[in-house]
Amino acid sequence: MAYMNSTFSKRLRELREEKKINRHALSKELEFGGNVIEQLEKERYIPRLDVVIKLAQFFGVSVGYMAGEEER
Repeated sequence: MAYMNSTFSKRLRELREEKKINRHALSKELEFGGNVIEQLEKERYIPRLDVVIKLAQFFGVSVGYMAGEEER
């Protein structure tokens, strides 16, 4: 699971930066509370499936890509 979390965090950061959206704006856009994006990017907790799905949909990628199981 640590691999998924590390890959997920890296890909989340890369996708967010490609889209040029800051952590706060992304949290607000997806109706996530507080500093969820920061916590995910810093690998402070493993995301729930619903969070991964919402992020994948927002960025237009697959859940498998977010989890490190697929390439774009």
